[in-house]
Amino acid sequence: MGQSNGTVTVADRSKFVGLKVAGFPVITSTVAPNATIEILGVASVTFHKSVRTTRGLEVVMLEIRLAKTIAGLPTGTLVQVAGANAAVRG
Repeated sequence: MGQSNGTVTVADRSKFVGLKVAGFPVITSTVAPNATIEILGVASVTFHKSVRTTRGLEVVMLEIRLAKTIAGLPTGTLVQVAGANAAVRG
């Protein structure tokens, strides 16, 4: 995140390299931010979740929401992998 002439520039250069999920095609750096796949009856998986806020950017590279209880985790459990938050404070 940089600042220039009173404006805020946000740069997110995160990417995947050869990620495989439940038999879907390999996920690469070309996956669109916020792309989601459904693993029917198991979970939804969102790749490179990017949310702009009024002060910055929140990025979660892999977000999994369970559609059923798995390994003791209840339905609806949210698992986030590699999350970051960049914001301007003031």
